[in-house]
Amino acid sequence: MAVPIIIPKEGQSMETCRIVKWHKKKGDTVSQGDILCEVETDKAAIDIEAPAGGIVLDIFFEDDTEAPLLTPIAAIGKLGEEYESLRPHILDDSGPVASGKVGSGDLQPSRETDTGTGIPDGKRRVGMSPRAKKLAKQKGVPLSALTGTGPEGHIVEQDVLRWLSQNMGPTTDSNMKDRGSVFKTDDIFFKPEKPSPEIEGNVYHSPEGIFADITVKGKRKIIAEKMLSSLQQTAQITLNASAEASELVELRKRFKESPEGDGLRDITINDIILYSAARALIKYKELNSHFLGDKIRIFQSVHLGLAVDTSGGLIVPVIKNAHLKSLKELSEEAKRLIDKCRENKIGLGDLKGGTFTVTNLGQFGIDTFTPILNPPEVGVLGVGNITLKPVQSGGDVKFVPHIGFSLTINHQAVDGTLGARFLQAVTEEIKKILRQENNNGSLKK
Repeated sequence: MAVPIIIPKEGQSMETCRIVKWHKKKGDTVSQGDILCEVETDKAAIDIEAPAGGIVLDIFFEDDTEAPLLTPIAAIGKLGEEYESLRPHILDDSGPVASGKVGSGDLQPSRETDTGTGIPDGKRRVGMSPRAKKLAKQKGVPLSALTGTGPEGHIVEQDVLRWLSQNMGPTTDSNMKDRGSVFKTDDIFFKPEKPSPEIEGNVYHSPEGIFADITVKGKRKIIAEKMLSSLQQTAQITLNASAEASELVELRKRFKESPEGDGLRDITINDIILYSAARALIKYKELNSHFLGDKIRIFQSVHLGLAVDTSGGLIVPVIKNAHLKSLKELSEEAKRLIDKCRENKIGLGDLKGGTFTVTNLGQFGIDTFTPILNPPEVGVLGVGNITLKPVQSGGDVKFVPHIGFSLTINHQAVDGTLGARFLQAVTEEIKKILRQENNNGSLKK
């Protein structure tokens, strides 16, 4: 019996994934454990392995297409074995699409098509995606002018967009008069070398100027949906505070100047804050929890989410049992997870189970901001820049380094006063690290 290749569902918010690239093709012989393809979920890009050996009987979704989770994306079995019963039925905005291989644009199988642009029905048999058909009708694009680049010559939306771009004229300096006004050259102002920056993608002309449409898909689409859902389903309030950072700056300086053998030179300010937040969450367990509607689940262990900026979007790996790690251990684990995220090699196991999240924009010069919750978590700590602020000391005014903290909480589960106390506790934990260093002279453990 043929074996379906199914992508498991790893979270409540995950409904689809994107097929990034197939490493095997129809007819290839594979062994159990071979990498079949790479897919992208809302959390990471992962490799899908063959659950059994055999022949790739068919592939139901092409590269760079979205596939529903828990739906067969391919079939493996013996040559000649029946697998049509595994082929998925895909739905799109216009209704059900017959079973068939799905490429970019959710393709329908070949059939007689009338685009409404002067080609009689039945004169030409052509496969065309619903989105391509709709766009061609709207723009009056003749079907006979299009060349399909989809599977088996199917016409996809990208083919229509390409035709429109080419027949509207190339984007050159000679036809860019509609790009808007620029500064006039005089004794004060200078004229830019180009009237406006070049843009990539499918470029179009309109009365409003030149623009490019970028399809929201894959990880960006899921991030957008999760952020909107977070704001719609939780009562979020953000507390902004500024804490004296003299101890933080002093600690970082000592670590950088420590003996190389101690292994402390790579500890960053963010590592210190992660360590301090984990310790503070032990005292304020209400923030180390999930809000589940009719109950609040408080966790004994602190599994700290760390927001990581990658080329493919924001990823939040989880430092498990962060409250049990030394500062050095936590720093090493944070770097391991960050490297995995940026190398696109993070595993799903490192992305699950977070109880509280920390996100840092201080490196970009941001003082305070409004971090968005990652439900069902009830708290997320935003870390800002370190700046000098005037502080009155006796009759004098001194400029003292301060760091910005932004704590967003779900007010359904946590009161603002408790959030304020938590921010004070984070600052106090940083001071404890410095006192420990002063007393012991080393933080190697």
